[in-house]
Amino acid sequence: MKTILILLCFLIISCGVSSIPYKKELYFEPDLELLMIREVGDKIIESGERGFKTAYKIINMSKDLRISNISFPYKEGDVLPISEITTNYYLYHNNTKLIFNNIAYIVGLAENKKDGSIKLFINSINGFEVKHVDDLKLEKYNYYIDGCNNCFRNEIVYSGKSGNTIKFMYREYIDDLARPSFFQELQYDLTENNIIGFRGSRIEIQKVTNTQIEYRILKHFN
Repeated sequence: MKTILILLCFLIISCGVSSIPYKKELYFEPDLELLMIREVGDKIIESGERGFKTAYKIINMSKDLRISNISFPYKEGDVLPISEITTNYYLYHNNTKLIFNNIAYIVGLAENKKDGSIKLFINSINGFEVKHVDDLKLEKYNYYIDGCNNCFRNEIVYSGKSGNTIKFMYREYIDDLARPSFFQELQYDLTENNIIGFRGSRIEIQKVTNTQIEYRILKHFN
């Protein structure tokens, strides 16, 4: 019965370990005033929300780091996002469970809440353990999530030209799924003005062909 309770503790809350959700931020692409060149079918302007977590990128480490006889499963260049929190540490890892002697282990980096020091950690039904290493060099990093729950995104896509008329497609998405009711075709006559706009955006058109468009973003979507 005791073994069952310990295993249940690990599976549900990892004995005091709680998950950390991602944060959301607004983004606008491309930057204002840059001369851009895009092909037919490419996005020329985009904005929306994206999910991210604070992370550490491994810049340098010894080739054979181990903790509790388990090899540290990461290499230089890997990025470990913040995933969990304990009473004393922020835990950074990629949620991969290592199986050793039929026991599941989570291995990663533990950042001390009080002094900011970073150590290796290992967590399993056998307990939580940290280990100090001297030759570990890290860089703070923003780790962006693929997909974002209830995140909104909108964009304009270049569709080509006909005479002096240039054509675009405006699209909106939620959760990376296009909403058909928010597709809209746009057309502009360049003989009137070389600055076009939609939903608060302003785009200065420099040159257009049947395959490419050169432009600058003067103002992003509202």
